[in-house]
Amino acid sequence: MSYPTVFDLIAAEFEKTGIHYVLAGGFAVNVHHVTRQTLDVDLLIALDDLEKASSALQAVGYRTGLESPVVARFKGDGKLLLDIDLMLIDPGTMQKILDKSKKATISGHSFKVLSLEHLIAMKFHAIKNDPESREPKDLLDIIQLVRRNGMDLGGAELRRLCEGYGTPELFKKIQILTKGTL
Repeated sequence: MSYPTVFDLIAAEFEKTGIHYVLAGGFAVNVHHVTRQTLDVDLLIALDDLEKASSALQAVGYRTGLESPVVARFKGDGKLLLDIDLMLIDPGTMQKILDKSKKATISGHSFKVLSLEHLIAMKFHAIKNDPESREPKDLLDIIQLVRRNGMDLGGAELRRLCEGYGTPELFKKIQILTKGTL
């Protein structure tokens, strides 16, 4: 079956199979008022839904790529159908994320998107676990997300997210990087 965009495909195929998902990554950053280029679509799904999602994506022409206990990558056609990364989380956490998600319309479809708090927490977590490759891009994303969404760069909420999902040193780096620009 052919779809005009990857978002048409996700909306149709995941709805058909009953897979709950939340948009994350670069497209979620865009929804939260920060423009960022991205080459794939990142979705959070419950680990229990991986088999259904894999079958649905393969049935429409996606090829399986990297798979680990926390992510499964699917390769698109490189044109309209971008690659899709499924980030796998336990069902309880998935429900909490769904409950706090926000809605956005993309390609005429309603998508659940990570809340600002969860998006920032996820970026801190990524930096903490892979600082060399993640910090340059994700720290800039965090600073822009905070600014564009009215959070305080020196505030308790950002400090709580940083210390809970990243490291205290990351909060200090943000303060140094933004000193005089608050």
